[in-house]
Amino acid sequence: MIERVPIEFWVVFQIAVDLILVVLILYLVRSMRSGLNRDMSREASERLLQMIEPVLLAAKSTSKSFETQLLEKSQLINQLNQRLDSKIIALNLLLNRADNRLTGISDTPAQSGTHVYDQQKLIDDLHQKGADADAIAKQLSLPKGEVELVLDLKNKLMAME
Repeated sequence: MIERVPIEFWVVFQIAVDLILVVLILYLVRSMRSGLNRDMSREASERLLQMIEPVLLAAKSTSKSFETQLLEKSQLINQLNQRLDSKIIALNLLLNRADNRLTGISDTPAQSGTHVYDQQKLIDDLHQKGADADAIAKQLSLPKGEVELVLDLKNKLMAME
């Protein structure tokens, strides 16, 4: 004869199966949520990157443009500084001449026909060839103080570069 299994066994068995099913369902829900969260976060980060990328590209091109403009402005400033220094040297030479005239030292014929900028170049060229201030002053018929002034200003100009 067939043995009968008590009903209590089947109730306990049914509760155990239900508990296992509930645990499995909770596990599935949890894993689906985390997978969904990962997918959503990945999707959100991709959308964010797509939104930020044009801004970053624009910022990069703007920074390159600023860099180019800064280099150009730096070159312009250097050119202006060189021109200004040249003008300052010319003014100092003219002031030195005026001072010499006021103290009674007159220009020689060699000085009166030569432009201030040409004299600066001659002084610089002779100095480059190794002549000292006395020799340059004698050769160009200029006051020694004027020659020294030009050489000092040229040295200061070179030191600034």
